[in-house]
Amino acid sequence: MINDKRQFAIELDGVLYHLSESRLKQIDDLNKIKGEFRFVSDMQEVVSRTMTVEAPAKYAEFVVRKRLQESGDFDEPVTVLTHWKKKREKNTCDIFFTALPTRRYHAYLEKIRGNEDGVMAVPLYSFLYNILKQIRTEDPVAVVFQHGRFADLIIGKKKQVYYSNRCVAFDMSREQIATLWDAVRADIQTAQTENGIKINKVFQLNWIDSGDCSDWAEKGEYESYHLEEESISFNNETYHNSFSNAIKSRSGNHGISPVIEKICFFTQKWAMSLNILLFVFLLAVLGGYLICQKKSELLEKELKQLNQQIAGFQTESSLATIPIKKYKETVGFIKDLAYCKNSPSYLTVVSDVTNGLSPDMETEIFKIDYSPGSMTLEIFGRITSTFDFAHKGYQQFVSFMKSKGYAVVENRFDTDIDNSKFLVRFTKRIG
Repeated sequence: MINDKRQFAIELDGVLYHLSESRLKQIDDLNKIKGEFRFVSDMQEVVSRTMTVEAPAKYAEFVVRKRLQESGDFDEPVTVLTHWKKKREKNTCDIFFTALPTRRYHAYLEKIRGNEDGVMAVPLYSFLYNILKQIRTEDPVAVVFQHGRFADLIIGKKKQVYYSNRCVAFDMSREQIATLWDAVRADIQTAQTENGIKINKVFQLNWIDSGDCSDWAEKGEYESYHLEEESISFNNETYHNSFSNAIKSRSGNHGISPVIEKICFFTQKWAMSLNILLFVFLLAVLGGYLICQKKSELLEKELKQLNQQIAGFQTESSLATIPIKKYKETVGFIKDLAYCKNSPSYLTVVSDVTNGLSPDMETEIFKIDYSPGSMTLEIFGRITSTFDFAHKGYQQFVSFMKSKGYAVVENRFDTDIDNSKFLVRFTKRIG
């Protein structure tokens, strides 16, 4: 059931808004909102784009972080929020993400945790991707959200994202807004060329400060669709916009809020239904209790008889139970000590791997998992040399690890002319 009194927080271009029903107001802190709400934010200082990475899908975020730092997009620790990911080939995948400084990511988490009620926080491009999916088109389309001097663009279809970018104008003059739409049109042309696709339809979202887009529609290069608008009141004026209406119906549930916050959000959202279910459950329990009460009298007699029979063995049982429990705890503690003593330390494993690698072998992923009775080691990396030297060095590395007591579980070696990749998993018994 849709609740017309749902609340939303919207953060765009550094301005924070509170939306309740058809009333919008500017606020300076999320704590000013009482009750559960959804929070859609462009988050600022972010990079939202698509990327093809040469790595297994589960390592895609690691490679993205490394690329963004190497390209100079970030000069500090980075957090990658994945909106969509798809395997392309054996060790290649496509990913659509929003990346932001880790310090800023944790600042948003603190804002969410600092609120007394449930909060579902959704990054702007996650929201736009949800709109793209709900359009349910088999052909690629563009979704453009123009607000202020910014235009956020995402191109794709229901199960594929090809391109995303944010275009920026210098100011809100008519000439600059026209230039902004020209930049959007150029981005669409770039996406068509790079991905070999054809865009025929553009779906537009607007906000209370969106500029005039009549020139875009008049040029007629694409079929232009405006998502359904609604009227909202802001500073005693009425604005028609589609963004707030889309948030109410399509904001989605794939947010960055911690699990506890999500549980709290949905618990409060369905509190009335849960209360009704709890009441019905209590009635059922009460009925069961009354039915069982009569049976309990008969069972009580049988229980007394059993207690008399057990009484003769009570002393022996209690004497046996106490030391057995103590011994079990002691034995378990001794086993834990033996496991820790016999387990190779992280430093030992790193030393083994370092001693076995040849100078031209570079490690990108290094993962160690300890489990009862064994340890698993996973290494993914590159070898920057010709095939003969690369393969020989790789075989020597595997042989060296075997001599150190590691058994090979998985062994992959892929090569190009002068660049090879390898993925190897070892296991080692403990104890």
